[in-house]
Amino acid sequence: TPDTRAQGLMYEEHLPENDGMLLVFEDQDYHGIWMKNTHIPLDVVWINESGTIVDIATLQPHDMNITHPRQPARYVLEVNAGMFSGKIGDTINSI
Repeated sequence: TPDTRAQGLMYEEHLPENDGMLLVFEDQDYHGIWMKNTHIPLDVVWINESGTIVDIATLQPHDMNITHPRQPARYVLEVNAGMFSGKIGDTINSI
């Protein structure tokens, strides 16, 4: 839901090593992410409808700035900072 996406990983104090959150949006757009009330640093990966990674950012806890991708995306993957090993242009086959 929009509320679930807006909350994301807010208030989480720990994220297990191989866990994350996949945000699925109804449309492909420049979906912004911020770190309000988020206590752990995250790698944020924007993925388009075709499964191609269009941007990646490492965001720090409690940063109130909104970070947008360079290109439109339909999916946003959030994992522990330093855990994502893909790169822009890679394709993710299972979304």
